[in-house]
This record gives sequence, structure tokens and C-alpha cells, in this order.
Amino acid sequence: MQFRSSVFGRKGDIPVSVIPDEMTKTLLQAISPYQLEAKSKGVNLVTEFGFDKSLNVACDHDHLAWVIGQLIDNAVKFTEQGSMILQACLDHSQSTLLVAIEDTGCGFSGASPFSTNVRDTHYQGLQLGLVRCKWLLDAMSGEIQFEKGQTSGTSVHIKLPIYMVGIPPEQCITKNKITGLLVEDNPLNAQVIIKVLQGFSIAVNHVEHGLAAIDDLNTNHYDVIFMDLNMPIMDGFQAIEYIRNSLNLEEPITVVTANSEAQELERAKALGTNTMILKPLDEKSVRTALEQVGLI
Repeated sequence: MQFRSSVFGRKGDIPVSVIPDEMTKTLLQAISPYQLEAKSKGVNLVTEFGFDKSLNVACDHDHLAWVIGQLIDNAVKFTEQGSMILQACLDHSQSTLLVAIEDTGCGFSGASPFSTNVRDTHYQGLQLGLVRCKWLLDAMSGEIQFEKGQTSGTSVHIKLPIYMVGIPPEQCITKNKITGLLVEDNPLNAQVIIKVLQGFSIAVNHVEHGLAAIDDLNTNHYDVIFMDLNMPIMDGFQAIEYIRNSLNLEEPITVVTANSEAQELERAKALGTNTMILKPLDEKSVRTALEQVGLI
């Protein structure tokens, strides 16, 4: 399908222009003005993309970048410590862009940030900008939702229809399906990781903690296991030890973790980990891990 820059539709008085461009470039350009301020506050601004960096899709990139920029700007202003995470991937049909922005700021009061009771809340200075974000997403047939964090902060979820212009050949790397078990408690992290793994023709089954992984491995076989370390109920360390010493399984285990402490990584290795990937996971690190265990 060929695209050229054009206004293809309007909702109200807002023109929508669909053009092909690299999605990673659009998202990174949207957040780049706010990286210095986040760094000066000691707040980590992390990006996790569940697609190849050269992925080219058609959508209204300018309006999308403006929306993302507004939301990141607000997150930076109201996050004094901790982190902000921008995650992006495509849905199963590859026709919808899914974006999640999480922060550890003060959050919002009431049922939603659109509430009129915005004093001393996360969105007190963004009311007009937030309304415009919603208008633009409505014009692009997109959606935006807000969720309160468990203890603090906010999660913003965006769904936006996109058109695939071309799929990079790197996303078709293996001829035969590889089966993988993903053990990850964070559903957003899991969604991003699954999209990256699917680019390697890996059929992924996802469970949320180590005990669920052990139950699954009692009856199912996988070519590779991707294991987070810090999880509730049973963490990755306990799960790896049980898989090696009680189930006596030799399937390759790749640890996927944000924990970069050398002592913890050495502990995981001693328990039977084959390879390790530090989050945020990307296509290059997965390829390296799969090559190390002989799966590609």
C-alpha cells in the first residue's frame, strides 16, 4: 500500500494528515525536549518499544507526537522521584498502536483527571492541554484512558489506529516456530516483551509469577524460558532453582530484568541461568540471547 502526505479526514475542525514515518523516531522526538529536565530531577525516563526501530507506519505523526509530548511534560513536572516509562507496541493484528505512559508522581484525585476538582493534583495545569489531547485522539479515531497507580502516580493508555507501510525483514528471522514461556508480573512489560519475541517467530505463553511457571512446566515443554527476577508469590530466583533442581529441566533460561546489581545477576547465574537481558529489552539483545543458546 502506498501513502503520500494528505488530509484524509476531519472530526470537527481538526484536520488529520496520515503520512508514513518511523514510529520510534516520532516517539523519541516527542520526549526528547523533556529528558534534560527529568535528568536534572534525578528521575529516570525510560522507553520500551515492542517493535523494530525501523518500523514504518502511516498515521498522523505530528499530532501523535504533540499528544505524547504533552503527557510526558506533565509527568516530568509532577514526578519528583522514581521513574517515568513510555511503552509502545502494536496489537496482535498490527493495526493499532498501543502506548502506555507510567509515572510515580502525585497522581490525580477523583474519578479521572477530567474532573473539575483538580486542585493540587497531577493534572491541575493541563486541563486545556488534556482536553486538546482528547480532541486530537478522537479526530484520529484513537482512545485515551487514565488509571491511578497502586500507591501513587498515573498510567495513561493510548490506542491509535495505524497502517502498516512495511515490515522490516529482521522481523522474520527464523523459519521454524520457537516456543517460549514468559514469566513476568507486570502486564505492560509483558505486552512489550511478547511483541519483541513474536518478531523472532517465538510462540509465547505468559504467566505472572514463578509458581505459575512451575505449574505450567509440569505439563508443557518450551524451547526457552524468559524469567523476570522480582515477582510476587514466587520470585525468579526461587523459580529457577526449582526448575533446575526439582523439575530437573535443562531448557535454556534467559533472565529479563531491570535489576543490574552484579551480586543478584551472579546469584541468578549460579542457580542455572543461561543468558541475561537487562530491561528495556530490544531486538538486538533478544537476538544475542537466542544465538547464545543456539536457537537461531
